Amino acid sequence: MSGLRATCLALVLVATVVGVAIFARGVWRITATVRAGRPLAGRWRPVGPRLASMLREVFGHEAFRHNPHVKFAHWTVMVSFPILFITLVEGYGEVTDARWTVPVVGHWPIVDWAVEGIAWLALVEGIVGQLLGTGLARWLPFASGVAMEGIDRNGLSQGGGALVVAAYALVFALIAVTTTVRRDVT
Repeated sequence: MSGLRATCLALVLVATVVGVAIFARGVWRITATVRAGRPLAGRWRPVGPRLASMLREVFGHEAFRHNPHVKFAHWTVMVSFPILFITLVEGYGEVTDARWTVPVVGHWPIVDWAVEGIAWLALVEGIVGQLLGTGLARWLPFASGVAMEGIDRNGLSQGGGALVVAAYALVFALIAVTTTVRRDVT
């Protein structure tokens, strides 16, 4: 192993220890807070409606329904964690072997496209949304998503919102395909 690779591995291991320690502390604090309460009799019944409500709350982010910008940003972060975790695992493997990929999903173009799509979406939403202001920001994905929900705050109809979101999906797919095709990865 070269000196550069050994240094990189040492930095990765130190960062991992620090990250796991911070994560463990957070889990411990949340657990302590939850244990301070008492169990509620019948909390897990009825399972079906409670599960449906939980899924609606998690995937629809209903708590943020009155603030669509926060709702979209929070939803994007939630979706990005499992997808970007794959890149973290691949990065760990590539520290010791540059050709290493994640087993099974490491060669799937759809995973690369999803990662790149989320990265582009974060760039567009974060920077361009701030630069454009509220007038032109209605053409960004979060405003289009709000219009698709039937909330007309930006003068965009439900159909218009759907077309904007579809156009973004097409643009991101084309960027992902051309980026993947240009990389001579075998």
